[in-house]
Parts: sequence; structure tokens; C-alpha cells
Amino acid sequence: MRLIILAIILVGVICPTIESSAQTTYEFRVAPVVGLSGGDTRFELKFPYLRPDSSLGMGESELVFPLDYKQVGFKFEFRALRSNRSIWEAGVRIALSVGDPKGDMTDRDWVNPGFGMLEFSSTNSAVDGSMAMLGVDVSRLLTASGHWELAGCLGFEYQLIKQRMVDLRGWQYDIDQVVLLEESGQVDSLTRYIIEEEILAGTYEVRYFRPQVGLMPRFVAGAWSIGLRAMISPLLQVRDIDDHVLRGFQMRTSGRGFGYSGQVKIVYEGRSDGISDLYCSLVGEFAQASADVSGFREFYADCENDPSDPDDDIPSGTVWFGEIHHVTSTQYGLHFSVGLRF
Repeated sequence: MRLIILAIILVGVICPTIESSAQTTYEFRVAPVVGLSGGDTRFELKFPYLRPDSSLGMGESELVFPLDYKQVGFKFEFRALRSNRSIWEAGVRIALSVGDPKGDMTDRDWVNPGFGMLEFSSTNSAVDGSMAMLGVDVSRLLTASGHWELAGCLGFEYQLIKQRMVDLRGWQYDIDQVVLLEESGQVDSLTRYIIEEEILAGTYEVRYFRPQVGLMPRFVAGAWSIGLRAMISPLLQVRDIDDHVLRGFQMRTSGRGFGYSGQVKIVYEGRSDGISDLYCSLVGEFAQASADVSGFREFYADCENDPSDPDDDIPSGTVWFGEIHHVTSTQYGLHFSVGLRF
């Protein structure tokens, strides 16, 4: 990471950009933005359970939250130009989701009865929620030749996603029979329950903090430009809150990880009058994030840890530390804007 930043700084110092004697002009841009986003956030964890022989078994859970939103927002940009080339650029983008995701949230669980992993629960839920994003970036031209330019980029992105699972559909085996399966080995003997309930099943909130550094080669031809930006986020931070409403507990965790992103940006700059210039841009982007997070689980309602044993209930106010899980997010989007340059 330090070597990448040092290399960008050295290239900026050593490589000539545009003659310093050329006049510098300044430009402001403002534009509304509309777009579509897709992808998901995946929440994976391992959990222990007690086998009939009193040994400890390990199970797995995977929760997948959809991110197929429509988005609206604004972006504001400042540029310093010399000899018609952008020497410095700084921008702020704000985006908010419109409507709810069309995809379902899925929740799947497995245990290992001794003959491989057995899926004992699979449910889907419709989702309502929101997504908000604030992005700030700065770039400097490092070198240029003919139609080609190369810029170094620094940025920061904050993203907040809140979702509610508002119904529950799927199936689940009788968990007590699953635990005893190691003795019988008869999967066909398990009782399977069908679940169809219109209830608030749970909520999930996740925050991503993405400091970014990277490079952007750009091809410029007249009023058109095409830029390809590649960024990494070695200091990525994730914080999430997973509320299991039906079971009366909430998990709060945070941690660091790694992320990367790519962007293709096509811009057309057309003059509309002598005071301001019309411009439009089309941006396609992709981002990947991965982090191991840890924290605690807090029970805010009495919970039946073992339905067959009334003495094994977990009382409200109990806190378990050592909660660990893995969060990954894959996101992609397409955004279009038409605005003015001053």
C-alpha cells in the first residue's frame, strides 16, 4: 500500500504534465444523476452445537441481502485546466435509493451430522429498505501525451444500507431431529415444516468506509473522453447490525478488510452558449469488499435456546461476546447525468 502511494507521488513529481507557463483556468460542474445498482451483501458465520454424544459440532449460516436499487442524486465537480487539459479534479457525489429491492433476501443453514453438510433450513424474505452513498475523490494529472492522459486518484466513500425482511417463506427440518440424525442416519425420516408468514423476520444494517487510491488512464478526442479508473481499498472498514427479531437478539460487529473497484466513464462536452457548457456522462462501475468482523450478541427478549429444556432459556439482557462472521459485498451500477459547466 505505501509503495503504491509513493509511486503515484513520485510519478507526479518526476513526470512533466503541462508547461507551468500556460494559463490555468477553473471550471465548476453540477449535475443530477440517475442510475441502477445491483449485487448483494453476504453474511457468513459458523456456529457450534452440541451433538448427542456431548461432542461439539459446527454448523454454517449464509444470509444474502439484495442490492438491486434505483438511485437518484447529485454530483459536484471542480477542475483546474491548463492548455485544455484537466490538471486537478475534485468531486463530490451523493446518491440515494428509490424504492425497494426486487430481489429476495435468503437465509440458509447447515449442520454436519457426520456424513457431510446437511442443509436444514432455507427461507426467503421480501425486503424493504434504503441505501445512501457519499463519495469524495481527488485526482491529479501525472503525465499526458497526445490524446492520452494518466492521473493518480485518491478518494473516500461512505455507504449506509438499511433493510427489513418483511415476510418469511421457505422450509425447515425439525432441529431436534436433525441433531439426533447422527444416531439414525435416516434423512428421509426428518419432519419438514413449510413456512409462510407475513411478519417482520429481521433487520440488517451495514456501513462501508472505503478509503481509496488508484490510477486513471484517459483517452481524449475533441468533445469526447473515455476514462478507466482502477482503485483499491486496503483500509476498508465494515460495521453491521443484524437483528433476529423472531429470536429476540441482535448482533453488533465491526472489522477491517480489503476492497477494490473499477469504473468506466464516458463524457461528452458540448457548448450550449457563451456562459455555460452542457455536458453529459455515462458511468459503469463495479466494487468488491471483504472483511472479517467481530463483536457481541445481545438478547433483548427471552429466548428458547433449547425448546425441549425450559431450564435452558436465555433471559433478556444476556450478552455474548466473541461474535465473529465474514462479510462480503459485490456491487455494480450504471449511472447517467446531464449537467452544466461554469
